[in-house]
Parts: sequence; structure tokens; C-alpha cells
Amino acid sequence: VLGHGGSVRDPYFTLRLYHSRYSLPTGERATYPYRWKNEQYDQLVDQIGSTGENDPKLSELFRSAMGIWIKELPDIGLVQWFHRIPTNTTYWTGFPSEENPYINSAYWHRTSPLWIHSIKPAQ
Repeated sequence: VLGHGGSVRDPYFTLRLYHSRYSLPTGERATYPYRWKNEQYDQLVDQIGSTGENDPKLSELFRSAMGIWIKELPDIGLVQWFHRIPTNTTYWTGFPSEENPYINSAYWHRTSPLWIHSIKPAQ
């Protein structure tokens, strides 16, 4: 099982993991292990990378890229979130949760600055 560290909020950071720029021949060490190539998908991901997250065009590009990805299925995602981190909201609120999944709640996974700036005193 491989956790690839993509993104829940911005599709580019997950979709780019499957870009053929990272694909190398079997036996060569690659940044990402998928070794999948699809030129049309690559073009869509490149466009997504230069499209603002509030641009209505992003949704159309995302759907097109995912249409290719799902048809060819270069990877099988088992779960969206590997970490289940309990939090105590007696004194602080605003931690990432199922209802508010703004980041991965694993504070050691480069996300602690994000949730530290998002939590608020409970009282």
C-alpha cells in the first residue's frame, strides 16, 4: 500500500503524480512507481497546473483527466485518508476532521503549520 501524498483540495497535486514525466523503465528508480503513460492525460494535467482553482474551466479539465485515469486505472486507491488522529476539543476547535478535511490530520506530515493556524480557542 502506497500513500502518495496527493491533495484533497487541489486536484493538480494528485493528478501530477501520474504524469508520464515521472515514468521510467522498469528497473530504474522512479520518483513515483506508476510507470504509466498517456499523452492526452499529460496535456490535461499540464493545463490543470496552470488553471486557477476558482476558474470554472478547472472542473471540466479535472473530469476529462479523471475519465482517462479511471478508464486505464494505473493505480487502485484503497482509502482517501490513512490517518485517524483523535483530537480533544475541550480547549481547541478547528482540527481537521471528516466534516472539515482541509488537510491531512497527521501533524508530522508537513501539515502542522496549517492546522496550528486554523485552530481556535474553544472558550
